[in-house]
Amino acid sequence: MQGSTSSRRWSSAEQLLCPSCHAPGERKISQSIQNPGRAYIRCSICQRFLRWAQSNRREDEGVEESTPQSAIMLNATNMHDILAELREIRMLIKMLEKNLSLIIIFLIVIVVMLGHQLLKN
Repeated sequence: MQGSTSSRRWSSAEQLLCPSCHAPGERKISQSIQNPGRAYIRCSICQRFLRWAQSNRREDEGVEESTPQSAIMLNATNMHDILAELREIRMLIKMLEKNLSLIIIFLIVIVVMLGHQLLKN
C-alpha cells in the first residue's frame, strides 16, 4: 500500500498469515489521501495488503491513533467534483491567456498606427 508508515506487530487476536507466502502480517498506518491514519495489515515479506485492522490502537506503545482533524476523507464523488473543477479552471486560464494575447496584439496595432500618424505630421 503506497504512502504508509509505522510498522507494528499486533496482538494475537489480530494475527494473520499471508495466503501467498505464509509470512506473518504487520500492522501499518495508511498515509494515503483516501484513508489517512487508518490501520491495516500487510504481509511482512511480500508487502501484500491483507485487510484493514480492527482498530487504530498502537498496543505496543499504548497510544491511540487518531486521524488529524485537517485530514479529509475523499471519496470517488469528491474526487470527480475536484477533477471537474480543475478542468474548468484550466479552460478559464486558457481563455484568459488567449484574450491577453489578443489585447497585446491590439495594443501593438494601436502603437503602430499612432507611430504612422506622428510620422505623417
